[in-house]
Amino acid sequence: ASGSLAWLALLPSSLFLHASLTGDAVTNGLCFWLLAAMLSLAFGEKNFADSSRWLKAGIFVSSAMIVLSKPVYFPLVLLAWFIPKKKFSNNPSNYFYFAGGLCLFNLALLGWWYHYAGGLFIPYDEYHPQFREGVQLNAGGQPHE
Repeated sequence: ASGSLAWLALLPSSLFLHASLTGDAVTNGLCFWLLAAMLSLAFGEKNFADSSRWLKAGIFVSSAMIVLSKPVYFPLVLLAWFIPKKKFSNNPSNYFYFAGGLCLFNLALLGWWYHYAGGLFIPYDEYHPQFREGVQLNAGGQPHE
């Protein structure tokens, strides 16, 4: 699994993107970390209860940052359902609490973000005329509709 991650990270397009100063480089780095953390939980030697609290908290924080920056990357959160139930040997219901909680947390976060960010769009006609030329604003555009 680590060879596959290294292969993906070293693709020319990945290297080009990570060499630039954009938010996408951070988002991709978080995606690689989240994927590695999920694979660690799924295929590592430790059970879920023995895993670090920082790892579990990091999964929640990194998934939140990913979903807020790129909502289309939400399916990465669903990887929690592929962690084998036997990793939760001390209490199998923790499997549903962890995977379901992670999904519900991120869905609630997405719902809140869409509700909050929906009102932040400024239509072309309401934008200051001195500053609206040269930016990607189209007259008559209403993304919420």
